[in-house]
Formats: sequence, structure tokens, C-alpha cells
Amino acid sequence: MNTQIRLTLRTAPDLPVEAEALNPENVTGKNRAEIESLPLLVGNRRERVGDHFEVDVIEDTSTEPAHDEDSLAALLLVGDLTRFKRLGERMTAGRMVVDGPVGFHAGAHMSGGSLTLLGDAGDYLGAHIRGGKIEVRGSAGHFAGGAYRGYTHGMNGGTIIIHGNAGQMAGARMRRGLVAVRGCCGDGPGFGMKAGTVLVGGLSGVRAGAIMSRGTVILLTPPPGLLPTFLYNCTYRPPIWPLLLAAMAGTDFLLPGIGPDAMFDSYCGDLTEGGRGEILIYRSGT
Repeated sequence: MNTQIRLTLRTAPDLPVEAEALNPENVTGKNRAEIESLPLLVGNRRERVGDHFEVDVIEDTSTEPAHDEDSLAALLLVGDLTRFKRLGERMTAGRMVVDGPVGFHAGAHMSGGSLTLLGDAGDYLGAHIRGGKIEVRGSAGHFAGGAYRGYTHGMNGGTIIIHGNAGQMAGARMRRGLVAVRGCCGDGPGFGMKAGTVLVGGLSGVRAGAIMSRGTVILLTPPPGLLPTFLYNCTYRPPIWPLLLAAMAGTDFLLPGIGPDAMFDSYCGDLTEGGRGEILIYRSGT
């Protein structure tokens, strides 16, 4: 039997809310009263989910067996959750959908499951994510898939897909995984990368790939310029490109007219860090 938990925002708080309790694992197996009693930290006050949300528990009584991904209750949140931070933090499995904008740190430290945001997301989306998938239908703030201050490593696996724009330092200090931004992004995509892939469809800011030691930054729109510590290598069809297309098949992310045989200009760098990273800039071809 499959279960969906629907939380509809009734009263928006005036203060920021620490809402890490809201993820599929914490609501699975609980009745309405138990979900309403889950804690929220509003400013410096302890409050309850039921103080701000209307809770509905919807049971699917079909006889069809649940798939593995349905073993946890599906969690749906509805409303303007801009003040709600850490939604979906530390998810390990399950499905969570937010119909509305969310605050900082959504999906931070995830290791599995899927988090779908139908609105915009704040800063540090998917910070330190290790697995699972985050999809944002709107735009995201700064440091998507990045590292918190003081940490040398950020994202270490998983996928973050942003259909709108992203702020500065997307994928900063990542070690593994994929951050894909369909729109434009701010300065420093792929800053300090150790490995992984950052893909930007629109115009990116300056200093792409600064102090990266490994990894790949793919720019589908020519940037305003590259750092002088990146040197032109060649123009070729990178093997990674058709693999990315296959991995994101079924989404409407990629720009039309860019197929698996596309040609890219390859630049190696950052030479200050050994020059083993790569920036690929789309040139032509389908």
C-alpha cells in the first residue's frame, strides 16, 4: 500500500524556520496527529508542524505491490515556504515534492531519494549532497551543490538539475556528481572542483573553474572570458557528452539542436593546480 502525506501551509511564520524534520523518513508510518506533533524551530521557539500546516494522510488501497521507491510515504508540501530552511535535509530514500519556493539548505547532505522543487530555491541547495537527485523547476541561489564555509570538499555524488538560473559558485569544491543549470549562472561555476561535472546552458559569470584540480565544466554558451590559467587544448567530440544526454533523457533540460555529436573546444586548467581539469565550450554540431 502506498501512502502520500500532504502538508498545506496554513499560516506563514514571521521568522525563519528550521524544518529538517520534514522528509519522507520522518513521516512514514505516522498518523495525522503524530505528523502534526513533529518539531519546528521558529526563530528561538519550539513549535509544531500542526501549528502551520494542514496535514492530510492519503492511503492508496490498491492491491498492486509497492515498488522499492514507494516503500516510504511520498511527501508533498504546498505553499510559500521561503522561510523554511533545510527541507529534505539528510534524505536517504523516498520522494519529496514542494509546490512553492523554499529557503536555504534544501536537500543538504542528501544521500538518496528524490527532491523535486516546483518553485525557486535559496542558497546552498544540495550542499554536501552524496547521492540522490534534486530537481528545481525554478531558479536557485548561490552555492548550489557547494561546500559550507571552512570545508574543502562539497558535493560528493548525486545529481542536481536546475531548470532556471543559479547564483554564484555552483558546484564549488565538488568531488563527484553532476550540477546542471539550464539557464544562466553567476561567477565561479566549478570553483575549486576536485572531480565531477558542472553544466551551464546559459551565460555564465567570470572565473569559471577557478583553482579546479580535476573535473569538467561544460559551457553551452560562450563565456565572457576564461582565466589565463586555462590553455586551449583541442576541438573534439568529448565522450562525456553523449553519456550526459543519455543520463538526462526524458527531461526538457538540454537546449534544442545540441545532439550527441556536438563539437566542443577543450581548455585544460587550472594550471595553478596542475592543469588536470577541463572546461568544454560548445562550438557546433548535432
